[in-house]
This record gives sequence, C-alpha cells and structure tokens, in this order.
Amino acid sequence: MCISGIYAGQGADNALIKEVKEAVPGVPIFHNTGCNEKNIVEKLLYADGACVGTAFKKDGKFENFIDSARVKAFMTAARQARGNR
Repeated sequence: MCISGIYAGQGADNALIKEVKEAVPGVPIFHNTGCNEKNIVEKLLYADGACVGTAFKKDGKFENFIDSARVKAFMTAARQARGNR
C-alpha cells in the first residue's frame, strides 16, 4: 500500500503511515511522495519502503535525467536506515 502526501513532492505524515501500518498488519506500506536523501532515514522508521522519482533527477526536476550522484547519496542514506542491509 502506498501512502502519499497531499501533493506531488509533499511527504506523507509519519503519524498517518504508522496508523495505517498498525491497521493492516502484514501489508507492506510504502512512502509514496516526497522521499529524498534528507528524510529517507526518518521515513523508513515508519514505512517498509519508498517510491522515489524526482529525488533521483538532476536538480530534483522531473524533466531532467537521473543524476547518479543523487542516487548514490539517497541509497547511502537508505542503507543507513536499514542497517547497511
């Protein structure tokens, strides 16, 4: 199940993610909008995973190509959140 913010790029409320996760045990919960290198550690405290798009793009803009440095930075943070798994 994907939990989104109120608009594209806006992160979902952590309390809402936690509430939904508790209401449907066993169902994977994904944070759907607004994940980035700066907040992924926090978001993965509540969600099982994340859907990521523009956070990987050059300058964070939809129309740009993927920026490998942004992907690497994000994944470093995500691995930190998951204990380097």
